[in-house]
Amino acid sequence: MNIAIETRMLDFKLPFTGIAQYINNLLIQLSKIDNKNNYLLISDTPLRKELMENIGPNFKSIYSDKFINKGWKIWLYEHYLHQMIDKYNPDVLWSPGIITTSTSKNIKHVYNIHDLIRIELKDKNNKYIYSFKQRLFFNYYLNKGLKYSNDLIFLTNDVKDKVNKLYSYKIKNKKEHIIYPSIQFKKRNINYKNINPKILELINSDDKYLFFIGTKERRKGIYLMLDLAKKMKNNKINIPYKIVLAGADLFGFDDFHEEVKHLDNIIDFKQISEDEKAVLYQNCTAVLYPSLLEGFGIPLLEGAFYNKPIIASNLPVFEEVMGNNYFSFKTGDSNSLLSTVSLFYHNDLIRDHFVNSAHKILNKYNIENETEKLYHILTS
Repeated sequence: MNIAIETRMLDFKLPFTGIAQYINNLLIQLSKIDNKNNYLLISDTPLRKELMENIGPNFKSIYSDKFINKGWKIWLYEHYLHQMIDKYNPDVLWSPGIITTSTSKNIKHVYNIHDLIRIELKDKNNKYIYSFKQRLFFNYYLNKGLKYSNDLIFLTNDVKDKVNKLYSYKIKNKKEHIIYPSIQFKKRNINYKNINPKILELINSDDKYLFFIGTKERRKGIYLMLDLAKKMKNNKINIPYKIVLAGADLFGFDDFHEEVKHLDNIIDFKQISEDEKAVLYQNCTAVLYPSLLEGFGIPLLEGAFYNKPIIASNLPVFEEVMGNNYFSFKTGDSNSLLSTVSLFYHNDLIRDHFVNSAHKILNKYNIENETEKLYHILTS
């Protein structure tokens, strides 16, 4: 069987987002359990080295070598994707990112819906946070995926329920599946010689820090963290935590980065390696994840794996993922976040209770089980 996979989100030039990590982990595990079927990984530039080194010879990467990352030009990539589908005529097309293309009826089409954030998220004035062009782009591919797919894959029941509510008339007779994001639950052998010296300086100091990892954008709660850093320095509050950030910077948040430069209790390490990520998780006091809207939240699993308490928004999807095993605060409320961090800092009993609590959820997010589900969807 020949299976084509749209893998542009794993391009080495793009940020390694949560969705990219989701696809990456599934492909590596899929390679371990399937050496018979042929997989065609389609993108516009070469894929990440870390992925290619960990998949088998039956996984072939093809790319146009023309990186497209601006506005309407993304449709040039869709045209290339369509050309490759016509050329190789696979039995199955799996579109695990946002982009997909039309397919003939003799090709089984599997489409992932990670979230509806771009068409959901609004500010306090009920105005969309994402631009008209961003919403148009998302709607275009969402509707194309709904039209041509035979099977739909969701990350959580929360996302599945939202899609069924909004698009019930478009998903009749389609098979619906849940495949949870998962991580490889094993310790890394860290080469400390390759770790950023500033990270080593931090972990060897007496500083305690809250760790956030993710793209730096409004919906991730970056301004909540900025406000928290300012308030923790207040003499009346005096919470001696630092906030450590890691992850890609998105355009349009220069004001945020400028303010970060002038605060000594918030550190931004930008893009980091997997070893550096492991080091920062291992040594943090807690994981901080104040998102305004999410499809899942892989840092919750990573924090749980490292036995770290988690402080996060009370989003329905986080409650589905974590249950009662994390410190929650009212989504988008800076005062609620401050109160929660203050309680975490001052109350030893509550803090100790949550130190190992998050670890309980890991059995639910087993990469082997989730990949077996994906394998049966693609090959049945």
